[in-house]
Amino acid sequence: AVAVSEDQNTSNKAECAKVVARSHDERAVRHHEADGQRRSEQSVRRVAGTLMVTRALGDGYLKEAKFSLAPYNAHLPYITGKPKVQRHAVTKQDCYLVVATDGVWEHMSSEE
Repeated sequence: AVAVSEDQNTSNKAECAKVVARSHDERAVRHHEADGQRRSEQSVRRVAGTLMVTRALGDGYLKEAKFSLAPYNAHLPYITGKPKVQRHAVTKQDCYLVVATDGVWEHMSSEE
């Protein structure tokens, strides 16, 4: 399999840096408050403590003031709807193109 994309979520350090830069919030990527005592190195960090993806079509409360409330509206925008676009020339050796959302990749690898 040839990966033509990369994770655009909080497991990607470059994406996390972009979230911090966009929001001017050093704590932009953090654990959810409800995680409390269950926090560990393996526990999931989220954008503004709520969302794992760093780019989304929805979730306007993390993008625009008119859709947001405290505490999120103090550091908007956290995320963007702008996709990261890569080009790949299709050849005869390419058998499949898989287009999927982040939910699929939480349960499968590119190789699977």
